[in-house]
Amino acid sequence: MPVQEGVLPAVAPIPRSLQPEMWLYLLLGTKLAIVGWALVVAGMILLVAMAPYTDVVGLFALPGSGATAEGVVQEVTETDWGDLELGSRDPVFANRFLYTPPGGNTLEVLSYSTGRVVEAGERVTVVYRPGNPYRARIQGQRYRPLGRLSSMLLLPALLGLFLAGRALITGMGHVRLLQRGRAALAALTQSKEICDRQGRPTHWLLDFSFSTPDGEIRYLTFQTRDTRPVEDDTREVVFYNPDLTGHGVLFDALPGRPLIDEQGAIQVSDPITAWMSVLPAALAILLTLATFWYLGSASF
Repeated sequence: MPVQEGVLPAVAPIPRSLQPEMWLYLLLGTKLAIVGWALVVAGMILLVAMAPYTDVVGLFALPGSGATAEGVVQEVTETDWGDLELGSRDPVFANRFLYTPPGGNTLEVLSYSTGRVVEAGERVTVVYRPGNPYRARIQGQRYRPLGRLSSMLLLPALLGLFLAGRALITGMGHVRLLQRGRAALAALTQSKEICDRQGRPTHWLLDFSFSTPDGEIRYLTFQTRDTRPVEDDTREVVFYNPDLTGHGVLFDALPGRPLIDEQGAIQVSDPITAWMSVLPAALAILLTLATFWYLGSASF
């Protein structure tokens, strides 16, 4: 039901129930959530693509990875990975060595170092996993060409999880406001265009004011996420927390273009799109589980 000028539509009493589609829009359908989950997907793909060259899991001490044996260096070869070794200009060397785990056969394995730290024929201490003797390295070296700073490959996924988590927290706040907040008709008192240092518009700040049932005047500021000219109505429905000043949400600004029907219930205008918003989050979660299973299986 559209909002008529100067008229607050009838809203269902507290507590209000929300459709599953409204939950999905608020928690997963915002731009922030979609960008966050997309970054998680990109980060997982990056980790899998770089898995043969970096050892993110191996950066952490894993239980049972401290067994040692004596080995002999067979060959030391300079690789082309030096330019990608962040924080160091030294070349990366591949160190081929032989060692014999207790009760097993002699194995030939590679480990890597930044700089030439061992020579052919040198006897070294080898650290290996008893359950997977091929998971071995010369003590003080690493399993893959790229070193500790390769953990920066985790940054896109971590940033995505941060953004998605922030979107979930914000969405839960909006859910509580729609379920238990009071509704009021707010008046647009001021719209201010915000520009960057070069004078280019970046977004708008919209100031609204409304009156509570006990006559208190409250204010709510809404920040747009685009640079288009503001064409908002002079009156907008807001849901606010009566116990927290300034804590409210502009109903028209919520994702999914929600409506208030004739019974006062909150409805979404496009349920199919709401269910489609599950896809980025589901893909990100499935890909994250698959990626860590893959990295873990290569480490044990």
